[in-house]
Amino acid sequence: MTATMPRSVQLWLRSITVVPPNLADPRLHTAAVIISIHTIGITALGFEVTVPQILAAILTSAAIDIGLTLWRTKQLVWPASGMLTGSGVGLILRYVPTGSQEFWDWDGWHWFALVAGFSILSKHFVT
Repeated sequence: MTATMPRSVQLWLRSITVVPPNLADPRLHTAAVIISIHTIGITALGFEVTVPQILAAILTSAAIDIGLTLWRTKQLVWPASGMLTGSGVGLILRYVPTGSQEFWDWDGWHWFALVAGFSILSKHFVT
């Protein structure tokens, strides 16, 4: 007998359907490639962006994506789209005072969160 993962969770007095990530989803493969680009870019190619700045963008986008999807569909869905949006912001946006090889500097993280939040909100409201 194999154990199965629960497909719903009880939150307050409601039962919320949980939709886990599908391993066949191409967005997961794209995310793995982008994480590799982030890692190589920060460590070897001298990208002037830090880990907290990238994480601020990804976590902000993911949180907003989870919240809006939960509000619209009443389902807790893996935020693949939001995480890719945050990763894209982390690849494109730069905070000028950040130098290369400053892996854990927190300066400017709020700009990454703000731009990522605006990006995912505009993505949801356009659709």
